[in-house]
Amino acid sequence: MRQPQRLSVPLLLDRNQAPPLQEQLLTQLKAAIDSGRLATGTRMPSTRALARILKVSRGVVVGTYDALYADGYITGVVGSGTYVAKDSLDAARTAPASGRPGPAPAIDLRPDRPSSDCFPLPAWRAAWRTVSYIAPGVAEAPPLGLPELRAAIAGHLLQARGIVLDRHEVVVTSSQDSALRLVLSALGEDPVIALECPALPMARTVAARQGRVSSVPVDDQGVRLDLMRGDWDAAVLTPERNPLLGARLSLERRRALAEDARTRGSLLIEPALGGVLDLDVSPLPPLMSLARSEHAALIGSFGAVLTPALHLGFAVVERGLAETIAKTDPAHYEQPSPLVQLAVSDLLASGGMAAHLTRLAGRHAALWRLVWQALGDQPGTRLLRAGGTATLLLPDEVCAKRVVRALAVQRIHLTELDSYVHPRSPALNGLVIGFGHLGEAVLGATLRVIRRTVSAARE
Repeated sequence: MRQPQRLSVPLLLDRNQAPPLQEQLLTQLKAAIDSGRLATGTRMPSTRALARILKVSRGVVVGTYDALYADGYITGVVGSGTYVAKDSLDAARTAPASGRPGPAPAIDLRPDRPSSDCFPLPAWRAAWRTVSYIAPGVAEAPPLGLPELRAAIAGHLLQARGIVLDRHEVVVTSSQDSALRLVLSALGEDPVIALECPALPMARTVAARQGRVSSVPVDDQGVRLDLMRGDWDAAVLTPERNPLLGARLSLERRRALAEDARTRGSLLIEPALGGVLDLDVSPLPPLMSLARSEHAALIGSFGAVLTPALHLGFAVVERGLAETIAKTDPAHYEQPSPLVQLAVSDLLASGGMAAHLTRLAGRHAALWRLVWQALGDQPGTRLLRAGGTATLLLPDEVCAKRVVRALAVQRIHLTELDSYVHPRSPALNGLVIGFGHLGEAVLGATLRVIRRTVSAARE
């Protein structure tokens, strides 16, 4: 049994001092790590435990841990906890010995960053304990993945999105991009791939490597069907929410797209877990429910909602396509270990994943309120949301590139919207802000800097 968590160094917080409590805690923990009093590999108390010990709000500790993570002082180990990072003391030894404080921690606002504090550690530990007593029957999983995991994924999709897999098979992969690559490669040589614009780098990179990409713009009703010109063999879409602009594909367009795919004999590919973090919208039928089985596929990953360290993704395809994928050269088709597959199977079947997604959706909603309060009233701008990502569309007089460069000087790193646009497509002027992985204190302070920088660029 793990010993109760305790502090090994004194931390003295004074509510009467000028620096906020979070700043006091951050300074003292960094000093303890830099001096070696908190040695490399030391297990840190959980945010709840430390908040209870210090008699402060958990938000103070969460914000402090976020800053320590960002600056490389601590690291998370799945199923174990938070530890002092191995390289933190070495970094301190090579820092200037001026006695002055070092630079502020860098804040990474790239989209789809997992939240280390929100990982469902108790449920994961329970799942791991359960399967650790089960010796896998084979040294490696079958070509399509362990039957237990495939069945658990099918059950989860039925519960989370109402998708009934009657003529489809689940294929376990190492990531979502691996799933997309396998599905596209099974279509044959050099397919024409319709890809919405803007799109995340994963979809753009994989599609460009597997075939010829045809860019399709997105408006407030989703992808523009009237601009999907020419013959296309597959369409890679995010009907629940475009990951940059937050637009949902309307029901009318979903039905028209399903009919178009049937007429052309083409394949529609959408994220399997799209929309599961949206608590405030009524669900619409997924494309797989509207199109015939041979014309729809899903791709997914548990990395964005759990941790990328699992290296676990999946595809849901028609049985004939699954048979083609099963014959893929193993050198080009990796899977997680059987034990990891069994652990995730247990997490899905026990309801631990569903509970985690509910908590994560609530966390995103609370953080989004902070984003809206800070940036929603900027003159001439438009603030959009897709899950844990916000996009701030800027007026022409405010150059997104200049804002990004100015924020980088202040060690706040985000991307401009135009970097997600396909080549030869119209430019889009805006900022993409991934916020779902940050604590409220760090996010609030970061948003204030972004607001000031945008205002300065306008002036």
